[in-house]
Amino acid sequence: MKVIKMPNSILSITLLRVLTAMLVLTFAFGFPFCPHDAAAEEPTVGRVSPTVMMFHKWDMEKGVASVDRVAELDQTHVQFCVTLVSELNEKHEPQNFGLLRENRDGSQGNSFYASDAELRAEMKGWLVAAFKRAVEHKLNIAILLHLNAHGTIQQWRNNYDFDPAKPIGGTSYEDALVIPVMESLEQAVPADWPVQISLQGEMGRTVFNHPQAWRDLLKRTRKRGTLNNAEFGLSFNHEAVSGQIRPDEEARDTLSQLWRECDFIGSSMYQRLSPQPNADDFTFNVGRFVGEFYGLGCPLPENRPLEFVEFGIGGGGRDASGQIHTPALTAADAARDLYLGTSKEDQNPWTSPELVDVRRQTYEALCQFLSQHRQRHPVRAAYLWNHGSWDVHGIMDPPFADPEIVKLIKQHNEKVKR
Repeated sequence: MKVIKMPNSILSITLLRVLTAMLVLTFAFGFPFCPHDAAAEEPTVGRVSPTVMMFHKWDMEKGVASVDRVAELDQTHVQFCVTLVSELNEKHEPQNFGLLRENRDGSQGNSFYASDAELRAEMKGWLVAAFKRAVEHKLNIAILLHLNAHGTIQQWRNNYDFDPAKPIGGTSYEDALVIPVMESLEQAVPADWPVQISLQGEMGRTVFNHPQAWRDLLKRTRKRGTLNNAEFGLSFNHEAVSGQIRPDEEARDTLSQLWRECDFIGSSMYQRLSPQPNADDFTFNVGRFVGEFYGLGCPLPENRPLEFVEFGIGGGGRDASGQIHTPALTAADAARDLYLGTSKEDQNPWTSPELVDVRRQTYEALCQFLSQHRQRHPVRAAYLWNHGSWDVHGIMDPPFADPEIVKLIKQHNEKVKR
């Protein structure tokens, strides 16, 4: 997630909007709009779990300490958001894949280094240590893979266009990120340990533009075979899921096959909520998410589990003119733009009683929604964005924690059997 995201949905054609609205109603009220592609799975209650951020070298180094903090909160699941950065060209195509770290020559400052054998070995050392500590604490492991922009051209990852298996600047996304993460898991966790891997997050354009490449990548990763209790999926933003790509008939067929081969589909769920958030907001917003895929001609299987791989409320907001304020001027502004927030303590939104109230209402609504049994598009988990003003647990940024929300989440998770 970035503090400021791209404009709203690309579904501007009236027919697609109508189809999306119909899918919203189908999800919300169970209208028999389209048939199941397989027998519905047993309904589940969704768990709420934290995320350990691994944006740069310094976050990866602190992975063990972050996992310890998760365990202190009596959690049973943890997600790792493992992130590389890339320099982009004018078409928003990655020109390399790498990491920020201290200068290798010992001089002062930090620099971007493109992925090479040395960098991958270094990264794997940090990941193995963090994953091993998660096993020691008996934490189920989820992985979310991200790519951010570095350098003069800044753009949201949803608009990056690249083939994940094609070498770029000396290496591919698969070689630079997917394989090192998989090798780290294989080295750190027992073969039967519960693990789920989202091969990308919020990167819709690359998937919709290169569906067969992502299908092949998913198959290759699954066939590694060392982890026999692993699940694999893909994750998208809550809207603009395709990164402004309209698939043709051949691509739609390939994408539909890809969804069926995924064990789950993830969503960064930052869609707007009501001024007083409630569970129905999430019902409606998941319907919108599902509806976009249907409108694009490649509907998600109804029994495929969904997961919120990112969720949180940052406490920022836009006023009537569209200007961003942090803290938000009103609670309604904060509930409308969950993805706006800060990492600056002097802008902490949670010093305002009004904003604290809407934050707590947001998590109460989330837990209520996840407690509702559904067979169509069940949402079985929500992983929180534990960074900056979104960090309710205080794992990465303690000043933004809220003990009352932490207690609420713990009470909710006690109802979850899986």
